[in-house]
Amino acid sequence: MTIAEALRDLMFERAAEEGRDPYDHYIWQGDPDLLQSAYLRAGRTHTHPLNDMDAVMASVRRSPLFERVGTIPAHSRTGKAKEVRYAAYKLVKKSARACEAN
Repeated sequence: MTIAEALRDLMFERAAEEGRDPYDHYIWQGDPDLLQSAYLRAGRTHTHPLNDMDAVMASVRRSPLFERVGTIPAHSRTGKAKEVRYAAYKLVKKSARACEAN
């Protein structure tokens, strides 16, 4: 199982528990619990939380399961008082992936 597949499965499970649509949830660096859970579910060994999250975001960036939808402004994770913009992704709906394959 890839990290992106683990993240997708986790998103569907959490959406079912919370009664919401998994396609409406943004994936970005500001959701560490979701990212680390997906990393561990994919069978990876925990290193440093930021490294784990970076690995998940790299997997999402390369995966056809997700599409970039813009950026989310947030404070820098370095602790400096500056605003940065983190890439945001959403799940691609199956019908959209099927159209791209043809």
